[in-house]
Formats: sequence, C-alpha cells, structure tokens
Amino acid sequence: MTVPARNPTAPSNHRWMEKMKSVERQIEEILAHYVRASDSRDGAAQAALFAPGAVIQMWSRTEDG
Repeated sequence: MTVPARNPTAPSNHRWMEKMKSVERQIEEILAHYVRASDSRDGAAQAALFAPGAVIQMWSRTEDG
C-alpha cells in the first residue's frame, strides 16, 4: 500500500502553517516581555503575563550551595 504524497502548497496546509507561525510569534512575544520585565525587576509586569491565580516556584543556587 502506498501513501499519497502530501502537497505542501495545499490551502489546508498553508492555513495550518500560518496558524502555527502566529502561535510561535505569540510565544516569542510573551517570552520577550517576560525577559524585559525580569531584567528591569518589574514584578507587576511579570505577573501580568500569567493566568490569574497562577503560582510560580523558583529556585536558585548561591555560592554556598
């Protein structure tokens, strides 16, 4: 049994790719906002990027371990 080749220029594939690019772009923008808020130590701007009621746990290492 052979599987028919997909047509990468078919309209349905094109719409799907455009949607994926849009989602990827949105993620990139959110990440950029998060990094800028982190760099400027703006907790309110960071919090605004998360869903209401979200809980974030962060850990970091110090020189002591």
